[in-house]
Amino acid sequence: MKSQNKGVLYLAIGEDYLALALKSISYLRATTYAGSIRLVTNCDCVEISNHLNIEIIFVAVDDESIFNSRYFKTQINQYAYTETLFLDADTLPIAPIDDIWEFLNESDLAFALDLHPNVGHVIQNSINDPERRQLEYQLMQDLELTNEQYFNSGVMLFKKNELIESFFSSWHTEWLKFRNEDQLALVRALKMVDGKISTLPSMWNQRPKKFQSLTDAKANDIKILHFLSRQRTLLQTFLNTNTA
Repeated sequence: MKSQNKGVLYLAIGEDYLALALKSISYLRATTYAGSIRLVTNCDCVEISNHLNIEIIFVAVDDESIFNSRYFKTQINQYAYTETLFLDADTLPIAPIDDIWEFLNESDLAFALDLHPNVGHVIQNSINDPERRQLEYQLMQDLELTNEQYFNSGVMLFKKNELIESFFSSWHTEWLKFRNEDQLALVRALKMVDGKISTLPSMWNQRPKKFQSLTDAKANDIKILHFLSRQRTLLQTFLNTNTA
């Protein structure tokens, strides 16, 4: 793997997520981003990705489930640059990202907050399979973490150093306890890190349902839209109505 100082990193396990990632990368390139891009995937996509000028790293998986992809996500630092912007496959960069690197000037790690401001709000209001999550919810309560901020891991900015290596090791270990969602494990891992964490403004990880189109989102200074599963149907609508 060639040594590079700064770049954008994607993970795509399965053909569906590969298609999303390649669409995201094409939009990132359209924002005039000419820097390094690295895609970690189990799919053969060399021919279709060459025109996007990206580096492909192949990984082997036995199961393409979304939970298995988090096995790799919680260890994504293994494929990182010295300074890395990780983007989920279902994100869509719609404006230049040059300014985001400034958040690493005085911090090691940066996320935007989730729609749920803290863990307690997740436990009280989440409609995403609460029965499956119940044991992990109980652990968060037992650890008295309900007031901790709840970050969204779909956009992550981080340095490559010993502190961040320790953070990812803790994150993966915590994720292995339940092998479900990654963000509750993220909360527990962040409590083990003695480093500066920056909070990205919501423009860097924004839900699309607030806007009528990509043009509308751009007019509101949004940099990256995040089409999470329940809003995935909006993606094609936005792409079909894109006038910018």
